[in-house]
Amino acid sequence: MQIYWTTLVDVIDEATDTKTFYLDLPEGFTWEEGAHTHLVLEGKISSYIFDV
Repeated sequence: MQIYWTTLVDVIDEATDTKTFYLDLPEGFTWEEGAHTHLVLEGKISSYIFDV
């Protein structure tokens, strides 16, 4: 398992219960279509459920 640190840049409310999250791309991070990831928000308890 790889751990990458990133920064939340922006959150856009698209519709009811639909949000778009913009994150900085960590150096060395790669993404393959169909892959999934787990996100943890440090420093704030949040009601967001991520299905990426």
